[in-house]
Amino acid sequence: MQKAMERLIRGRILMFDHGRLVEDEPHGALMGCLGSACRALFERQSVLVESV
Repeated sequence: MQKAMERLIRGRILMFDHGRLVEDEPHGALMGCLGSACRALFERQSVLVESV
């Protein structure tokens, strides 16, 4: 069962919010979507790193 789960997850980003799955897509799809919670998080983190 674990091997099957690993194949399903490999290459995907699973984004959780308070324990609830909110996004499950390949990296490129999430980063290309302007409304993606994952992209918004990435952009906030990038600003923080650049300001240090």
